[in-house]
Amino acid sequence: MIVQLLDLVNELDMRNNMDPQMMKGRSGRDGWGIKMGCWAGGFIESHPRSSMATIMAQPGPFGTTPLLHLNARGKRFMNEGMGPYFKQNMIRQPHGNIYSITDANWFESIKVAGCDHGAPIFGIYPGQHDTMIENMSHVVEAGEEGYDVLNTSQGRGVTGKVWGAETLEELMDLLGLEGEDKETALAEIAHYNELCYAGVDSDYGKDACAMIPIDTPPFYGSKKEHDGTSTASLVTFCGLVTDDHMNVVKGDYTPIKGLYAAGNSLGCRWGGGYSAPVAGSSIGFAMTHGRVLGKYLAAL
Repeated sequence: MIVQLLDLVNELDMRNNMDPQMMKGRSGRDGWGIKMGCWAGGFIESHPRSSMATIMAQPGPFGTTPLLHLNARGKRFMNEGMGPYFKQNMIRQPHGNIYSITDANWFESIKVAGCDHGAPIFGIYPGQHDTMIENMSHVVEAGEEGYDVLNTSQGRGVTGKVWGAETLEELMDLLGLEGEDKETALAEIAHYNELCYAGVDSDYGKDACAMIPIDTPPFYGSKKEHDGTSTASLVTFCGLVTDDHMNVVKGDYTPIKGLYAAGNSLGCRWGGGYSAPVAGSSIGFAMTHGRVLGKYLAAL
């Protein structure tokens, strides 16, 4: 169902010479709830169908922290404070690395990160961020090998590689940026700092609190290769069309008596893609729609 229904994701993969059938994740579900609704006369929502092909944390161990992002050509390309839209922006960049850049004040950016899917999780287990801070203290001395730093948005044992240097020029070399791409990156960082001190991101509109300049050594960077494909499609995110009372409808939008849908079997729950600004979105849908439906049925 993922392969058949998520046309836009499949097209993106095929444009990049990937087999859609092979590149989709598996959630262990087979869509039987939606299928039963269709067999009973209902139908699945039409295009555009949202997908989970929007999850892609930035490079390194920082989760969806609003650090400066540069593409393979050294150019900034997005509002880094919009965590749910990292992937949509990244997959439209030139193939190669995506870079995240910060400095000695990196933890200040973590403090202002959002609470979306992939954001820093301060309560995941005791001492997590103390461990991350301790790890970061070894990055510069690791040189060209980089250092594995505990990921701020994942569980125990998950790390991300970070490189560090006392100058931005040295950091660019460690990250593999060279020639015109390196010069572009340095110019972009200088321009970004100007925006930070002005207090207004006139390029992409990132919130002022997240506009933290990159001018205090040591400087840090991470990188993540991307090839334009979209593989994080664990589920369809589309479902059965209903009326306001969660009553499944037929093709002519007349209700099917006694047939209702809630939670992940219900269609039209998302917009263009999976966006989870807070934890518990799916269970929240199930609880909310179930309550609305229960009140409706109890009043009949």
